[in-house]
Amino acid sequence: MLPLKQGLYSSGEGNDGDMCVCINNGKKVFGVKLQGEWNYTELTLEFDTIDKNVIHEEINNDFVSLLTRYSQNISRILNRRTPRTFNFPFYARSYTYTSSGVSTDNYITDAIVVPGSVDLFLLDRLISGSVTDTLGSQSPRGTVPYKCILKTIIITARHIDHSTDDRSSTTMGLTGNAYDTSLSSLGTYNKALTATVAGNFTRYSDENFSSIIIPQFGHFDMVLSVGNPTNRKVASLNGIMIFEEVI
Repeated sequence: MLPLKQGLYSSGEGNDGDMCVCINNGKKVFGVKLQGEWNYTELTLEFDTIDKNVIHEEINNDFVSLLTRYSQNISRILNRRTPRTFNFPFYARSYTYTSSGVSTDNYITDAIVVPGSVDLFLLDRLISGSVTDTLGSQSPRGTVPYKCILKTIIITARHIDHSTDDRSSTTMGLTGNAYDTSLSSLGTYNKALTATVAGNFTRYSDENFSSIIIPQFGHFDMVLSVGNPTNRKVASLNGIMIFEEVI
């Protein structure tokens, strides 16, 4: 409730959901601000009762009528909450390897999307062959901090050079699962994203990726499959998975 005011509050004062009592041209009015505008109704109680915050029986009809009229809007305003978001980045790249004296270019085709930032030093050592084993068991699933959906996926890729630019035919296929806290499957992700050429990159995005609700501390996994063009194959890619809280 805003302070008692001589005259009316302007549209630039107060926030949606605020209430007020004003004295305007000698009359008392009650106001509620909705959608950026003040809505007023006249009161008939005396000034002293306003100071004592007592609602006189004479105004009950107008007051109740106003609140009934705007009750749903007031409730939405007072209970309005913006869902939180969090994200997991991921990374992959093509490389050359040598076997039996023969060098082979290995372009990104399938990759497990490991949630979180990638240890690039480990990746380099894996590619060079200097890593002989990993310690502990693998767990490529991500864990979510609160009830959410996988709302958006955005991927940006760099391509090898070639005189024929066929980058626009590149596709990114995403397949995975959502799990509850006991690792029971809640549903499967399966979407193909097409390329949008943006300067030196191609971009792939889906801003309404899934409606599967993952509970707090639930899990997910994802495998990325790249459909490479004939000439300008994908050299490296960076992606981000954005999760949105379900309220």
